[in-house]
Amino acid sequence: MKINIIKGAVSSDTRIIIDQNCTRQPDLSGINQNIWAGSWDTETKVGEIEFSNNSPNLVPSNQSEFETSIGVTISRIQELKSARDAEVQQEETEAFNKASES
Repeated sequence: MKINIIKGAVSSDTRIIIDQNCTRQPDLSGINQNIWAGSWDTETKVGEIEFSNNSPNLVPSNQSEFETSIGVTISRIQELKSARDAEVQQEETEAFNKASES
């Protein structure tokens, strides 16, 4: 599984991408504040973390280091993505139902 998180500068920048499936504007408030973006491949065990301050990028040596550095586990990233996907689905269903009533 290939995981990418983009925290960016503002909430509209945020993304979680898992295996090329993108979720926009998830709640990334649990991600360490100085993280700009991070990626981790669970198969190859290769990743990188980019910081929003002047710190050099980090290439974690294992998944535990990746998770510790960003402040959440891979499982939590998947939960955050699923939660936002459910919110978007609900919003779309409500908009469709409202349009159908017209």
